[in-house]
Amino acid sequence: MADSNSLGIVSYNLWGLNSGCSMLHKLRNDIRVAVVAVQEHWLTPHNLNFLNEVHAEFVGFGITAMHNNLKTQIYCCRIFGEVGFLWGPLWLLIYVL
Repeated sequence: MADSNSLGIVSYNLWGLNSGCSMLHKLRNDIRVAVVAVQEHWLTPHNLNFLNEVHAEFVGFGITAMHNNLKTQIYCCRIFGEVGFLWGPLWLLIYVL
């Protein structure tokens, strides 16, 4: 078991933010987890703000590879290259670091 001064970091493949959201809530409620690195959130550039709305105690930041594809062609399938980070609460990160 990790000691109280460890920083819990989890990597999670969402397979879409909607399908992975319930596990993100469970991870946020786990006091051992301070940072979640997410892959395949499938958000467009206009929807990246949804990473900040997953949980009231999460702050999120992400990028997407969809920007150029949406400008040049019709979107017909998911694009690979979406990643993001969710972290919270800030006091926990400061305490641990």
